[in-house]
Amino acid sequence: MKLSFLTIILLSSFSVESYAESTTNIKSANISATSALGKTYAQVNFEQQKIIPQGWRVPGNNAGNIFIRDGFLHIDARKSATQTTSILLPTELANLQNYRIDVEFTLDQAVNPSRWGSVIYDVVAAQGFIPKKYYQLTLRADTAAKNGTEFGNRKINGQWNVIETKEFSENIKANQLYKATILVHGNRVQQYLNNVLLQNVELDQSQLNGEIGLSAAGLVMKVKSIQVSEQNTALPNLNNKVTAVQESATQVSAAATLIQKMSADLNVNAVQANQVYYRLDAKLNLLDVSGNPIFTLQHYLNNTQRKNIAVLSIQDQQTILALKQLAKSQDLSDLTLLSSETELLQFAHQYIPMTRTALDLSKAKNFSSSRKDLNTITQMTNQAFAKIVVLPKALIDVKNVSFLQRLLMTVWVDSSATTAPEVASILASGVNGIITSDSAAFDALLKQFPQNTLLRKPFIIGHRGVPSLEDENTIESAKHAVALGADIVENDIYITKDNHVVVMHDETVNRTTKGTGKIEEMTLAEVQQLRTKNKNYHVPTLAEYFSTFKNTPNFVLMIELKSTNPKLVPALKAEIEKYGVENQVVITSFNREQIQLVKKYIPMVSTGVLIQTMPSSNQVLISSRQILAEAQKYTSSYHPPYRNDLTKLFAETQHRGVTYWPWNLNETTFKQLYVAGLNGVTTNFVQLYSKNIVDIQAPTELKIKVGQPVHMAVRLKQQDGMALEGQAQQFIVLAGSPQHELKAESLSFTQKGTAYVLAGYKYQMDQQYFYHIFSKPVKVTIK
Repeated sequence: MKLSFLTIILLSSFSVESYAESTTNIKSANISATSALGKTYAQVNFEQQKIIPQGWRVPGNNAGNIFIRDGFLHIDARKSATQTTSILLPTELANLQNYRIDVEFTLDQAVNPSRWGSVIYDVVAAQGFIPKKYYQLTLRADTAAKNGTEFGNRKINGQWNVIETKEFSENIKANQLYKATILVHGNRVQQYLNNVLLQNVELDQSQLNGEIGLSAAGLVMKVKSIQVSEQNTALPNLNNKVTAVQESATQVSAAATLIQKMSADLNVNAVQANQVYYRLDAKLNLLDVSGNPIFTLQHYLNNTQRKNIAVLSIQDQQTILALKQLAKSQDLSDLTLLSSETELLQFAHQYIPMTRTALDLSKAKNFSSSRKDLNTITQMTNQAFAKIVVLPKALIDVKNVSFLQRLLMTVWVDSSATTAPEVASILASGVNGIITSDSAAFDALLKQFPQNTLLRKPFIIGHRGVPSLEDENTIESAKHAVALGADIVENDIYITKDNHVVVMHDETVNRTTKGTGKIEEMTLAEVQQLRTKNKNYHVPTLAEYFSTFKNTPNFVLMIELKSTNPKLVPALKAEIEKYGVENQVVITSFNREQIQLVKKYIPMVSTGVLIQTMPSSNQVLISSRQILAEAQKYTSSYHPPYRNDLTKLFAETQHRGVTYWPWNLNETTFKQLYVAGLNGVTTNFVQLYSKNIVDIQAPTELKIKVGQPVHMAVRLKQQDGMALEGQAQQFIVLAGSPQHELKAESLSFTQKGTAYVLAGYKYQMDQQYFYHIFSKPVKVTIK
């Protein structure tokens, strides 16, 4: 039957209801992919087709073959695991707006489990019907993997961006039919498999109205039927957009987030803080610090003009249960819940896991600056499923703050500081956030600092030690990196077949040693016989790292779990406990199953999620939302590859306690991210940065005469720990000081009295990149 619009072949015996009876996992669907019935634009059942339907087009660059056999459209893409084989539906479908695609399919004969079949839409095709730009629902043969399903975007320049991924409950079985569904309405898209919602996104553009097709790589995609119909019903608005946080006019790199304690006389739209602090009761009223109600949480959430994030202090489980009820209709992912009780935050994580938590130890009096106590704080924070800890005021100094930050903690302080010297001392500690009743005082001082001021030193991570000088992942490489000043040394681990944890980057020993074979198919004795290619070093066990560096001051080992073997994590736990190095270890992995096992077996140790492909959107807030969701899901720090917009994304998400530890950096990108103040930056070339000036110590007091230029001797420290004598190059005069003249690097006072001054030093990394560091306040008496 031929219609003027499009060839339509009616699909016999297909409906959402009948389909549910013949496939698995439909009963466990969490959202039903249904819509108000609209007109059908195209409907094809390949049981009734002998040839490819009229108007369908096969691109000229296909790697494989497309044909109809045994009631299926076969997209045979086995000839290439990377080059696609595609088919496009008739061009008339390119003009559709607000549509739905249903595909009945299976996947067969994958050349490896990561290969995929897909539905492509909003396609822009070049000459020869070659798809150049499109969105794609990717369905891997290994659908149960963390990236088993994807919502991705191929751009016109060939760049591929994975926007959201999610695992399905099982892998695709070749002898079973599945249904993929895509709903498009305006700039909203939902993707389903067997009626289970996989991806739920909002796009930059207002409409998707390009062409529609099917595509595969490295397997055979067998399509039983396809239907394209009208999507009458608008998709629910996504309320989980992150708040566009107002930023201070400061030039400080990665300045501490300011959290204003709110009262009834403060307008949430007018305060100049990044975040606002309230107490929250079980009726979801927002209270000031004295317990007086201001307005409801719903009133705050409904305020579309706000430019700050709410930090909510909670007192009981009833409040969490009330929030759980509210979360059914209101997205609560961009809130931070604060409590001094670990168990209460664990309860919050259980019932509203999308909401961030912070452990408030500001009033705790039983902690000292000992490494034992600081490690206890780290463990408590991790066990509370939090990444933010509010330290007691007595513990706020550079040394303690840095110790916790090195263990992937975000450190806040609840400060009563009001005078300029007190404010400056808090900022000089390098904390990530400040809860205060006077955010204006902190904001005013932050505006006085010059461009690229670092109030918190980024950590330098020796990638596999210092592989530019030594053989990677060896004890010798790690020792050399530490001697050059690396704050953290990264290595990679596997488990041998006789259950010993060994250090190796690749799954085989071929590249780095004189031997061959897979590391996990060897015994420890066989590994110990190996020697590295260049310098004939042995391949170490993780135990050797622990015994070598145990109690080394400020040493942290960043362990990447390379192996997917589930035995690795219990074995790692045993080694950590045996050597008592809980306060010297953080754990990262690309493999999310291994991260979850760490949470189960070693919950006291901090974790970081390694990112292969970051979310990509023209809108920073859309990408930020996905970054926050990934970090929150695993209560982990964020370890992405370099990207041009990385500093913008960091600036937006750091207010939520997310710390960034980028990898894959060259010399230029390292310097760029270092001066931007990212938390930790990874390098193969620690030696290039060992002479960085990272600390300045000035005298506590200085006496001068009126009109006398200020000359201040300071003590500087390099990244490698070497101390130098120097002169302060610049000064910041704090508010309340006597009259003075400050021109370029020259400071003098024209009036007697007492002043407080910050001494500064500018370090020039090269002709382009530089940064400033400043001392604690210096008391200057002018006579």
